[in-house]
Amino acid sequence: MSGKIICKGSGGNNDKFIRRFKTLINSSNHSDPKVRKSKKILLITAAWQKSEFEEGHLKKVLNEIGIPSSFDENGYDVNIQNLSIYFMFNNFKKKCPELYDLYHEKQETIIRIKDFYRTKNLGMIETYWEQVKLLQKHYPKMTLHEILNYKLDEKIIDHKKLTPQELEKLFFCRQVQNTMQNIITYDQKMVNVVEEMDEHFTSYSKLKENLVYQEKRKRLEERILTSNSIFILDGHISVLMNRLRFFDLRDAFVEALNRGTNFYLVGSGAEILCDKMILFNSDKKLGDNQTEHFEFYDNGFGIIKNIQIMPKNIDEIDFSNKELLTHLANRFNSHTSVFLNKGSYLFMENQIDEEANSQEVKYISIGGSKDYLQVFSKDGVVEKVKTGEEIFPSREHKRFQNLIERHTSKNLAELLKRVFRLSKIHPSGIEKAVENFIVENSFPLREKLVTTFFYYDPTGKVESVYLESALGFRGDNNVFFQYQNTGIFYFPLEFQPNSRLEYKIALDFGNGQREILDPYNPNLANAPFGPKSVMTTLDYKPTIFSISEERTESYIERFEFDSKIMKDKREFQIYTPKEFENEALPIVVFHDGYDYLRFSNLQKILDSMIYEKAIKPIRGIFTKPIDRRNEYAASPDYAKFISEELIEEIGKHKKLPSGKENFCTVGASFGGLISLYLMDSYPKVFGNALCQSGSFFMKLHGFDYYTSHFPKINKFVNSFVKSKTKIDSKVVLTCGRFESLVYLNREMVEVLDKRNCDYKYFENNDGHTWTGWANSMPQGLINIFGNPKKVKLRKVGS
Repeated sequence: MSGKIICKGSGGNNDKFIRRFKTLINSSNHSDPKVRKSKKILLITAAWQKSEFEEGHLKKVLNEIGIPSSFDENGYDVNIQNLSIYFMFNNFKKKCPELYDLYHEKQETIIRIKDFYRTKNLGMIETYWEQVKLLQKHYPKMTLHEILNYKLDEKIIDHKKLTPQELEKLFFCRQVQNTMQNIITYDQKMVNVVEEMDEHFTSYSKLKENLVYQEKRKRLEERILTSNSIFILDGHISVLMNRLRFFDLRDAFVEALNRGTNFYLVGSGAEILCDKMILFNSDKKLGDNQTEHFEFYDNGFGIIKNIQIMPKNIDEIDFSNKELLTHLANRFNSHTSVFLNKGSYLFMENQIDEEANSQEVKYISIGGSKDYLQVFSKDGVVEKVKTGEEIFPSREHKRFQNLIERHTSKNLAELLKRVFRLSKIHPSGIEKAVENFIVENSFPLREKLVTTFFYYDPTGKVESVYLESALGFRGDNNVFFQYQNTGIFYFPLEFQPNSRLEYKIALDFGNGQREILDPYNPNLANAPFGPKSVMTTLDYKPTIFSISEERTESYIERFEFDSKIMKDKREFQIYTPKEFENEALPIVVFHDGYDYLRFSNLQKILDSMIYEKAIKPIRGIFTKPIDRRNEYAASPDYAKFISEELIEEIGKHKKLPSGKENFCTVGASFGGLISLYLMDSYPKVFGNALCQSGSFFMKLHGFDYYTSHFPKINKFVNSFVKSKTKIDSKVVLTCGRFESLVYLNREMVEVLDKRNCDYKYFENNDGHTWTGWANSMPQGLINIFGNPKKVKLRKVGS
């Protein structure tokens, strides 16, 4: 078939059903150009019986979604047309009363025959359940599925080799199996008798030779074959099926599907196209077993293959009763049975599998985000088929489902399933679905192990999307996936626990690129070169001291002086805890100190640490470089300036402590490098160095560019690495695991170890960021000016 079939459960609102699929209804894949242009609709409401023509509300909705009405000279709508089969049958009855009387007599006989077989089967079903009950009394662990399949494949059984208990078990199971088979056989016998009577009636009545019949059947066939969409609405299933059978319209339905007509089926309208039609008789008082309310009514048209659509909605069935489901699937000989709810839809279309060189029908659940199908087979195992999932997934779709479910967030997987479904039936609905997804979720999409970055471009102008962060820039390792040219870009990454990443999104338009903040993520980090978006894992808690209202009171003063060494005017700031302002406190020089204050909240961190006695009171010196790139690059002049001029200038304003153990140099990145250089060059001045993400460029790990562009750094680091002199100072290194400098810092740890240095090394799950340096600052300072064994770092929010 080239047409599509959409099935809806009983109940619910048919107006919503139409609006739900307005895009598909307004499209066409019909082989006839006239039909493609007209988008003609055919309504089959015979199941409404005398209310067949009360379809005005449906026509109104169809007009609203873009299907125009077109009226003939008699005022009848021929573009949104009713098949009028109930009316035509009654008209035939009036014009051919004798022929109708023969038909009516035949139908009355069929009703009596069906009642006879149903009564007989009800007796057998009662016996069947008594047998099952008795068997399970002796073998309580046996399920109905096991009973119905016990040694079923063994045609020849040597009873002499069986124990008495095995013989008993075999006997019981065979009785149940035979009773079930008899029930199924009597169903088929009933159908055979009915078919014989239909054939006999058609033959002796010469129905198909009747001109009135021929004229009406031709009109009905023409309406079916010239329709772009056919709606078969729910109602009285026997009336609907009898009218369609009377005019022998099954082949017309098949031909319409082959021509590209889409069928929209509601309730009994879906059941008549299955192999079997099953009724649920809620009026019968047949005991507590719900299975006895399901009755085999007749064979259907057999157009819907491989599945059996059941007559009740999901919320009316006890799906915890596995025995019920096993019975139903075996009773009606269905490999796969499907229950729908009021909001779920089953979508069917024929697809070509080029890899297997074959065609197959896809059965896809396409309801709302909370709707689903309940599917079960002969073993009674129930599977909830959610929106976007297939009942029988193809190899390609299985690979796709496994990929997105294994490597992305669950919410994104659900979106992609929904988009997969929409791409088949309602492509214009994709943008709205994505917009809703963006509103309903927070970004990036975070789960326990995987964080998925997301970007949506409905314009189609963006060719590629990249994640720019400490993890990499515009390369194959950080390019987003795009799902089927929908403009949905996503990039899943696994992070270790307690991780944080600053990033931007780079958009490639083919003829140019642009960096942006994540438009769906409100969390930002300020930095010297502008803000960045921030991702934190669900368990993220930076290791810093909580900043509370109760903390040490401090103040910061600004100073400036003329430097003879640097030959320019220099400014710096001094942090002083007010309670200790007259004391000779340890001096801690923070390179890029102004940035530490601005981007790392350093003053409040120091206030909290001193208040909680995590470190002894210190005096912070915040420097501000003028030519940072050269001054921090192992510059002898700058080192001399800090160690001699700056310290001397500080002494003019504050009391200086004695002993190098009371002097520390702190910095990040190039500031980390200059801190190590100061300690190494002036070991009698600085007895401590805290180096955060130090730029220790050496000819290792692909850092050749930096070693060639910063020869002073290369010279210093090589000398420091080769030296065997014991380091008589304390060094703390910290680094983010997401930055490339981590490799150089790990190398430096080995150097410090070989040189018998008193050192500590800490890594955090962050990048080259001020927040990362703020989070690792307490660890560094505690190991220099505190007692790490007595201080417990607390996990607090950022």
